[in-house]
Amino acid sequence: MQTGQPWLRSAIYLTLPALLVACATSSGITPIGDGAFTASRQGGSAFTSPSELTAESMKDATQHCEKQGKSLQVMTTKERAAGVGQFPQSEIFFKCANK
Repeated sequence: MQTGQPWLRSAIYLTLPALLVACATSSGITPIGDGAFTASRQGGSAFTSPSELTAESMKDATQHCEKQGKSLQVMTTKERAAGVGQFPQSEIFFKCANK
């Protein structure tokens, strides 16, 4: 027999994924030369999706380019799933192109 509040369990299941992504750390935007930049994120737990991290990095990169009046041009992306002793990571390499 289950006891407790069923709504509480539902609330936990619905908010847990958002909290896991919120625990991700960002390197910010880093210039790497020749007008190129990198933006990377690392998940705060093994349950964070690398694709969610990439989406957040893309938002950061887009905002960076828009501040310059330019548009995002992604050169390449890298994702690493969680492994033994490693949290998931995502990194994008990009340039800001004229509109």
